[in-house]
Amino acid sequence: MNYSADRPIESDKDDLLERASFASHLGKAICECDAKDGFVIGIYGEWGSGKTSVINMAIHTVEEVYKEESNKPIIIKFSPWNYSEQSNLISTFFNSLQNQIAIKGDDEFKKKVGKALSDYAGAFDALSIIPVLGPGFAALFKTVAIAKGNYLMQEVNLDKARMDLEDCLIKLDRKIIVIIDDIDRLTNIQIRDVFQLVKQVADFSNIIYLLAMDRKIVCRALKEVHNVEGNEYLEKIIQVSFEIPPLQKVQINEILLGKLAEIDDGLVCCNKEIDYFRAIRHDCIEPYIDTVRDINKVVNTFRFRYGYLREETNYVDLLAITTLEVMEPELYKWIHNNRETLCSGMTYGSKGIIKNTTDLEKHYKGEFENISVNPEITIRCLSTLFPAFEAALNGEREAAYSIDYIRGRQRIAHYEKFEIYFAFNLSVIKVTRAEIDLFMNNLEYSDLWMEVEDIYLRGDIDCFFDELGPLVDEIPEHRLNLIASVLLRLLNKIGGDSKSTKSVEVYSEKVGSILIEVLNRVDCDENRCNIIVRGIELFDICGFGALSVVIDEMVPIEGEFRDEGRNTNIYKSVINRDDLGIIKNKYVEKLEGWSDSEELLKMNMFGQAYYLWRRIDYLSAEIHMRKLLRKNIVNSLRFICAIANEWTATNGEGWWFSQESYSDLILPNVVYDYIDKFDKNQMTTFSRTELLKLASFYLNYSRDEMYKADKDEARELVDEWLSYPQ
Repeated sequence: MNYSADRPIESDKDDLLERASFASHLGKAICECDAKDGFVIGIYGEWGSGKTSVINMAIHTVEEVYKEESNKPIIIKFSPWNYSEQSNLISTFFNSLQNQIAIKGDDEFKKKVGKALSDYAGAFDALSIIPVLGPGFAALFKTVAIAKGNYLMQEVNLDKARMDLEDCLIKLDRKIIVIIDDIDRLTNIQIRDVFQLVKQVADFSNIIYLLAMDRKIVCRALKEVHNVEGNEYLEKIIQVSFEIPPLQKVQINEILLGKLAEIDDGLVCCNKEIDYFRAIRHDCIEPYIDTVRDINKVVNTFRFRYGYLREETNYVDLLAITTLEVMEPELYKWIHNNRETLCSGMTYGSKGIIKNTTDLEKHYKGEFENISVNPEITIRCLSTLFPAFEAALNGEREAAYSIDYIRGRQRIAHYEKFEIYFAFNLSVIKVTRAEIDLFMNNLEYSDLWMEVEDIYLRGDIDCFFDELGPLVDEIPEHRLNLIASVLLRLLNKIGGDSKSTKSVEVYSEKVGSILIEVLNRVDCDENRCNIIVRGIELFDICGFGALSVVIDEMVPIEGEFRDEGRNTNIYKSVINRDDLGIIKNKYVEKLEGWSDSEELLKMNMFGQAYYLWRRIDYLSAEIHMRKLLRKNIVNSLRFICAIANEWTATNGEGWWFSQESYSDLILPNVVYDYIDKFDKNQMTTFSRTELLKLASFYLNYSRDEMYKADKDEARELVDEWLSYPQ
């Protein structure tokens, strides 16, 4: 990975902020400067605003101007970080000058100026040490004296050393450019010492100082240690000042987009997210980013997280949450701890859920003030990222986007997607977006089926449906028939599973809704009809009940398949009336073929299959079912179990039986007598669930609708039956 190093640029070819022209003029001004009495230039700007880059480009210009000159300036970068507050900064400064001149100067310059600098620095060292030593330190004094060039063994004359250095600098007439950068990052004491240094040595001939700092920080430090007005103090030392202007938001966006494009071109040209990206940049990124350094920090962290989360997140939201992680960490922590609030809109105060919008806004502002973030900026940011949060603040019941839409876009605002944005362990993701993409776009039939079957067998099929549903519109047209075929095969497997009828029904409805959306995109009536007909032919007796739910949802409310009591079909019709007859005939033909088999009554969701059969062809359903039930008590009781409906209420749960569903074939009192007189030693003929249903029918027979037996009562009766003496 190519991370953006937090380093200043060296030349104008890397200039992203259009400051090369200013830097070039600054460099030329330095070249033309008459520095007979020394000269101090101040470069002001906030941390990360590009001060060092401007200085580097200016020095590059100086070097270009003097490229062919023999008397080119000596450029020295002095770092005050290398001295402690107990050492002599002026001595350190001149020793540093001497060392760098020894490297960069010619022989004459090194010989004359080098010696003068050494003498001047030594004089300062001597003056700093002499007051500390007493008469009892003679041995130590001699040792230090040898190290200091015997200055301590003779009278120290600082004025003479200074005059000698000044004379050398004038005679050689060669500029020394001294750069002191990042002054604002020193301690207050160190900042004071740096300016005392500059104040004492700024008037040496032919020495030009470039000082880079954040004016506010330096002024505050000078006020604290000197008790003086910082700006006035600086004006006495610095002859010319330049302010580096803060970045414009347009520049920030251009640089940010350029950095993102280096990671992945798709990050800046995705039309699906362009409007959302614009809103996120305005509300969730721009308020927190002011400098190129900020951009680099955010983009570097984003590059790392994008590398392993790209398939499972929305890159726009990932960039937003990464910006907050880097630039506003307390808010990032708050978001992580408040999924319920942000994804559902529910906010809990000391008195329960807060519903009043005025109180709600006051509550949030108080929370954000407590973590020291700007409440107004934060609320705007969170409202853009989390529609449910925005809806709650506005007193609205519905969010700006549907839950399915948010899930399909993998937004952080979806309750189940939220935690992924904070994850370092992707094992929490049950069905990855990579698996969904393969299903929709790449795999052929056999591999496609193996992939889906694996998801089903590992128990993640519910998550698969939730992920696939919102993305049906993105399935390529040429794969719609293929996807529909696999979904039908999956439905058959689900329908034949031994799980509870309730689970099969839930999964059937999910498959059905997805299948309807797929068929709606098939642009040919004949193709749609053929897909359904092939599906009917594919299903075996165990899974066919699940298909009944799907077929029932595929026809319009005014069609012959629906009874008037059911809810209006929310889906657009996918079957025209001409093809409806073909599907009806195929459906009835399949059930009639199984009507002699007792296995028909063991079909998962047989009740749904039977209801649909009656609505399509009442006479066919009655004839074949009468034949199956005729004088067969076990089949009759299995039939009653198959048409049972579950109920759930605050006082329990159980089964109920609609007489309209069975009384044409067998009367309630006959069913009751069959159960009452059935040999209790033969009760194991039925499954435990079937026995619970039969017990419920038996207990409910003479009861009012309001007092239906629940499962606990049914269990007691079943236990009594099963304990009947052999």
